[in-house]
Amino acid sequence: QLAGGVGSAVAELLADTQHTGVALLRLGLPDQFTSHGARAQLLAAAGLDADSIAHRIATFVRAGTTWAVERR
Repeated sequence: QLAGGVGSAVAELLADTQHTGVALLRLGLPDQFTSHGARAQLLAAAGLDADSIAHRIATFVRAGTTWAVERR
């Protein structure tokens, strides 16, 4: 579970401006204490290393996600 951060701010903005149908993939650290370790190990464990991020984005896009963005 993510709490706060830029993803939450974007989600709130989309909700407040009634932009429906906009898919949002939030990436971040879970809202919990993490163990100690090397930066690379911690990022990989949280799914925030380059390979994990690329995989999550590819899966998100392959899922048929569509975007509807309006200009005002």
